[in-house]
Amino acid sequence: MSFILKFFDKLAEEEDDELIEILRGAYWHILFLSMLFPRWKNLFASLVLLLFYSFILGLHEVMLIYSLYLAILERNWMQASLLIHYVILGALAAYYCFFFNGIRKFIAETHRTFAKDIGHYSSGRIYAEQPCIDIKEEVKIQGYFYMITPGVTALVGAIALAGPYLSKWYSGVEHPYSPNGLSMKLPMVLYYPFSTDRGVVHYVIVGTQIIVGGVAALLIVSSELILINICQSMKYELRVIGYSMDSLRARSMYLMDENNIPRKLRRLVTQDTDFQRIVELCIKETIAHHQTMTGILSTFNALTRFSFGLAMLSGLLTIVISLYNILL
Repeated sequence: MSFILKFFDKLAEEEDDELIEILRGAYWHILFLSMLFPRWKNLFASLVLLLFYSFILGLHEVMLIYSLYLAILERNWMQASLLIHYVILGALAAYYCFFFNGIRKFIAETHRTFAKDIGHYSSGRIYAEQPCIDIKEEVKIQGYFYMITPGVTALVGAIALAGPYLSKWYSGVEHPYSPNGLSMKLPMVLYYPFSTDRGVVHYVIVGTQIIVGGVAALLIVSSELILINICQSMKYELRVIGYSMDSLRARSMYLMDENNIPRKLRRLVTQDTDFQRIVELCIKETIAHHQTMTGILSTFNALTRFSFGLAMLSGLLTIVISLYNILL
């Protein structure tokens, strides 16, 4: 028992007040509720959420696979293709939960890094200059635009789950069960070993399926939010690096004035050794900024390469199944 507590204490080492405020400011409480970055210092609440998500997702994933098997036996390809969609989404949601907990340290360190000034320049705080402020505002607006993607993901998921059920509710279902016992009146057509077509049981099961869909949507949307936030932060820093090169001459001349180094001319003179030394210093500072970002980008690429590939493969498979379903 002490070994388990030590394990959770080790996980909680990342959770200082500074990091929690950073994550709360960027995502509100979404990362904590989705368990993509659980707060292990609040052990009881995190364990309850972990057990709940594991039970409800695991149980319904097994039920989906078994129901898919029954639909294939019935040669009901319409329901089979829909169930495959649900299986893929459920597996992807569970995978994201494991994946982001596996890179928990990277998420913590990256958000801490981006919350501070990464580039340090002798000419002053470059982030406070108006061009960098404008860049930050532009990237922020672009980030809001990219947030449409998680919103559309949640909306499409809600329509996919609620649409068929509302259609059945209004038009009615001639046969509430398929030959192999699939419950046709539910949002997700699944097999249950008891009657689910009427009464309180029906609404309890419908509510349970809505909760499952909500949990899966929360995990997938939260994953997208993390990736969008990190990518936008990297984009901002890289554009600041670009600006530091564009303003190299101006910053160098400013440093010469600050250090009371006399300039022979107001224009760039390559033979001016003092100016060359200042330019070299400014370039080194830009290179140091770039190397820091290169390290973060390389680590991010190495950690997420497989996950991006898996997400694209899942999306491609879903599109193929949908097209096949249309041709039926």
